[in-house]
Amino acid sequence: MLNTTNSFLLQTMLILLNKNLQNTENAIQSDMNVTSTKEYCYEPFGCYKMSYPWSDEILRPVSFTPQSPEVLNPKYCLFTRNNKNNCQLLDILNKDSLLQTSMASYHRFYIISHGFMEYSNKEWIKEMTRELLKLSDSSVIVVDWSSGCGPPYPQAVANIRLLGDMTAYLINSIIEDIGVQPHLIHFIGHGLGAHMAAYTGQTLESNFGYKLGRITGLDPAEPHFSKTDPIVRLDPTDADFVDVIHTDGGLFISGGLGILQPIGHVDYYPNGGVEQPGCKEGVMSYMSKNSGSFYRGIKQMIGCNHVRSYQYFTESINPRLCQFMGTECGSWEEFENGSCFECSADDKCPFQNKFGLHSDSYLRKGAAYGSPLRLPPPRSQVKLFLKTGREEPFCRHHFQIKWTISNSCKSLQHGGEIGMITVTIQGEKGTTKDIQLSEEIQYYEPGSQHHVIIAGEPIGKLQSAVLRWQYRTNPLNPLTWRFTSTPRIYISWLEIKSIEEKDSLSICHDNDVPITSRRPLILKKEDREDKRKCNLEQKDCKDID
Repeated sequence: MLNTTNSFLLQTMLILLNKNLQNTENAIQSDMNVTSTKEYCYEPFGCYKMSYPWSDEILRPVSFTPQSPEVLNPKYCLFTRNNKNNCQLLDILNKDSLLQTSMASYHRFYIISHGFMEYSNKEWIKEMTRELLKLSDSSVIVVDWSSGCGPPYPQAVANIRLLGDMTAYLINSIIEDIGVQPHLIHFIGHGLGAHMAAYTGQTLESNFGYKLGRITGLDPAEPHFSKTDPIVRLDPTDADFVDVIHTDGGLFISGGLGILQPIGHVDYYPNGGVEQPGCKEGVMSYMSKNSGSFYRGIKQMIGCNHVRSYQYFTESINPRLCQFMGTECGSWEEFENGSCFECSADDKCPFQNKFGLHSDSYLRKGAAYGSPLRLPPPRSQVKLFLKTGREEPFCRHHFQIKWTISNSCKSLQHGGEIGMITVTIQGEKGTTKDIQLSEEIQYYEPGSQHHVIIAGEPIGKLQSAVLRWQYRTNPLNPLTWRFTSTPRIYISWLEIKSIEEKDSLSICHDNDVPITSRRPLILKKEDREDKRKCNLEQKDCKDID
């Protein structure tokens, strides 16, 4: 019951938000004396107005100009290994103040920005900062623009234009006065913060002649940005390398907060980029996680998919046994059924790449982490997909499983079956949990071939696997009822490949060993055989009508 109310609660809140926008639109425009031709200038950062493409009847029906720098009052906090917990405030227009901080010219620089209705002291920003400093001797600058990120939403959208320009001025000072190389500067922005990073990159190049090294967009905001002119939103021209993580790309009216269209050099779509595992729990579950607070529970429920982007990214910074990996594919459906993992006849294999902080590794010239990028990236808007777990640690490895239902006499005599197959895979470093090969029951017809991608815990090189069959009858289909024989399937050939480990094991059965609910199929490494040795052709069964 409570699960079904999630969508209703969300739509109610969106209606209230829209009403708030309508009520505040006239007041704000009156206060700022905004017209379509009016231009506001804030020296030395530039001038802003509402002409196209910043205003659009369809994509941006409500548009404002940025509030003044004094109202926005952004704070830039520097953290290094010398001051992990103590913020060193940076002054944008006081270059001398930069020389008195702990930043160094050889540092890799990370800039982190929150999004709408947030602030810099959030735990996720603290955790990301800690992980980055653990990884390398670097400088992390956290942008706090909480004075300008509150509702109404169109005002926050306008504010990031000026905030992006202000941040570009700070970066220019860091480059010129500290001596930092532009390619070592990496802007990480969540939601609206991702588009702020785009404006920073645009201004840094147009005003100062420097190209920002990298931008990572963590589920960039969708409202007022989707399908707009590239100058309005994040796009591949805003930095040497732009990677984007999409986790909440559903329709806005149904709760989606992030943009779905590809807008980077590489665009990652964990679990399809719309709905993340573990985010479909009921209201009471979220309330219990927040000490019974209805407000915090609702907020976490609505934002669950959106925040997964920075949770995944933070986990990717210092990977241990598990390596996040994405595979290029045309769609999520093709990825799930395992059809994007085969090499072509000319040995051209699908593009696979690390996910998260290390997604630029395929462009690195050398082994050193700080080595320059090989630019420009060969392509842009490359869509990569991957699967994750429901809870931390989220990282999972991928296993491609292909199998053939036997067309032998026994299998044909028994006929097709409806049910579910699960697998447990053992490796040199551990064993996965029991994993379903499909979300719904399937019909397995003799002679049919199947393939799928599943995600499991990292287990190292493969050693063995156990397949289990669960018979599931369909009460409306008499052909699935079994009265005289035990429900079973006959698998003649099966192969399991570990995508990350580039390892596999397979089995070939010519003796018609069935799998039943009480008799699983066990595969061991020493049982491995070549598929070509299997007799997969239908046999001449005289006792079959």
